Amino acid sequence: MLSLAITSTWAADETITFSEKGFSNEEEITNISGTSFTITFNKGTNSNPPRYYTSGTAIRAYGGNYFTVASTSKTITKIEITFGSGDGTNAITTDVGSYSNGTWTGSAKSVKFTIGGTSGNRRLSAIAVTYEATPSTPTVTGIAAFKRVEAGTTVQLYLPDDYKARVTHVEAGNCGTVDAYVRDNTGAMRMTGISPNRAMAYNQHLAGWITGKYTVGNDGIPQFQSIDGLTNTDQLVIADPVTEETTRPTEIDYSELDNNLANWVKVNEMEVTGSNVNANKFNLSYTDQAYEGAIVDISAIAANGTLYPVDDLNHSPITHVIDSEKMFTTPNADIANTDVRLKRQLRSSQWQVLTLPFDIDEFDGDVMQYTGVEQGDVTTYDAQGTPITITGGVMKFTPTDGSMQAGVPYLVRPNSSTAASTTFNGVTLSKNAASTVTKSITTTQGAMGLMGLMATGSPSWASDYSLVGTYEPTTLAASNSTAVITSDNQLSWTSLSGDRDVAATGGYITMPSGAGTMLDLGTSGGTITAISTVTTHPIQPTETIIYNLMGQRLTRPLSELPPGIYIVNGKKIVKQ
Repeated sequence: MLSLAITSTWAADETITFSEKGFSNEEEITNISGTSFTITFNKGTNSNPPRYYTSGTAIRAYGGNYFTVASTSKTITKIEITFGSGDGTNAITTDVGSYSNGTWTGSAKSVKFTIGGTSGNRRLSAIAVTYEATPSTPTVTGIAAFKRVEAGTTVQLYLPDDYKARVTHVEAGNCGTVDAYVRDNTGAMRMTGISPNRAMAYNQHLAGWITGKYTVGNDGIPQFQSIDGLTNTDQLVIADPVTEETTRPTEIDYSELDNNLANWVKVNEMEVTGSNVNANKFNLSYTDQAYEGAIVDISAIAANGTLYPVDDLNHSPITHVIDSEKMFTTPNADIANTDVRLKRQLRSSQWQVLTLPFDIDEFDGDVMQYTGVEQGDVTTYDAQGTPITITGGVMKFTPTDGSMQAGVPYLVRPNSSTAASTTFNGVTLSKNAASTVTKSITTTQGAMGLMGLMATGSPSWASDYSLVGTYEPTTLAASNSTAVITSDNQLSWTSLSGDRDVAATGGYITMPSGAGTMLDLGTSGGTITAISTVTTHPIQPTETIIYNLMGQRLTRPLSELPPGIYIVNGKKIVKQ
């Protein structure tokens, strides 16, 4: 038979034989589905709908009826109809392409066949469909090889198990899809528009095959882009780790950003500028933390010239770095519940000034707060056999319960030396600048003994004595009104020691020019008990001060004075 001859020569991609569908005799036919195409029947202008008859094992389509062959995803290039015994002669027309003697050719996803005439019928026993040839898809192995293909190329990506592909971050996409950031031991990429057969999540490992297109996002990130009707995860294993180590960010320098696009990275001690952090990308509430001028350790996905912060094992991706060697820029508003890393070592044997931009509830060691100043004798030294007593401000310090307020300078001495870097979690970073605590002496006193260093009615010690906190490295010029605490627990006036560097998060002391000072870290029975740990040095006047033995200050230079005994800057001089 002709129908058998046609069937034996078919090379169609898919065939539907109606006798194999289990239709009953005279059953009305409306829809028949294949794997990649459907046939829809309609009675059209005839009162009789298409029906299946077991006699002849065919569907009878009457004059005026029509049927549509449509593909669900592919382009049809050929449709071949097999007619059953007793077939009629009604003409058949189509809405697209070319039809002749049971064969349609063209390029379409849907073709409508109309049976001509008002009577008679055509008997359809099978329909075969040929699709447009799909070009062969090259296979690439690993992410690095995938990123070497030309943008816009469709490939089958193979991820071997020993390439250790891991999911580093997942964000919701459009219409139920996801964007997954993935890296293997050759590189990193973003899989975009993926509809996985199981939920994708951080730390999963991937292995197997998946087909998609190589593109580059607007942010410069290399992308594995899903293709409708082609991309699926049926051959891609998406599995939770069993023996694998937990995925961690790759630590890099900011200069290496372009070599790590799409990778989950950790950049330490990076200064935030107006564009190098995009805290809104993943809808995380960290915009206030990435403020201009902040120095941060940041966990993020690397994009072109910017970083997208991501949670690091449920911890904040941003840690503020307070570095004793760098300026600390305060935020515009307080930042609550953030992490701070202090880069400064505190030694247990040493008193030091500490000024922090966040509160501490309990410091492990001694904390002394500057609470007042009194006039008193601060030191005595020998001047050519004559004991000289220097009067000035005795700065009073009171111990706290270990708590410290943001921005306030304190004297501290830890119970044990701290590490060079210490992290504080969940603190509030204060917007306030480092403060200066000032206390004043307003009383006066008459001239003192032989030296007469303090003039009656206007003593040089009667003024402000301050503990100054610092948020930036500061160089103090040589002066007889500034002092620092040295590593041997002594006060050093910069007029004696020259220019001195003060660290950020530290501080220094200021006093009236020419006055002496002492730090009183606690009293017992009215005596100073801390003088053994914080001692003082006399201030040497920057001008030449001359007294006679009657205690009278002389205004003429020594060269113009007659021979005799004089006190010059606290030393007894005999002029011949």
